[in-house]
Amino acid sequence: MPDTSSPAPPQKILVTGAAGFIASRVCALLHEQGHQVTGLDNFNDAYDVRLKVWRWVQLENLPGLELHRLDLTDAGALERLFEKRRGD
Repeated sequence: MPDTSSPAPPQKILVTGAAGFIASRVCALLHEQGHQVTGLDNFNDAYDVRLKVWRWVQLENLPGLELHRLDLTDAGALERLFEKRRGD
């Protein structure tokens, strides 16, 4: 029996570690599905940062995907980001 349910409406989704291997792919897939994606990463040196930069550049090429280089432990930066997005 064919699926007659309507697709879910686009959601606003925050992805942390967006320059990482898994999260960068998650960002791209969610973006392809029409969601409003905001990606965050602090570019820590847990592994070669050049890989993270390469993935970040790939994400920057996706129109409408919002990226922020910030640390989740920086409460002030998060507050400013959420304040900016509150009206959206």
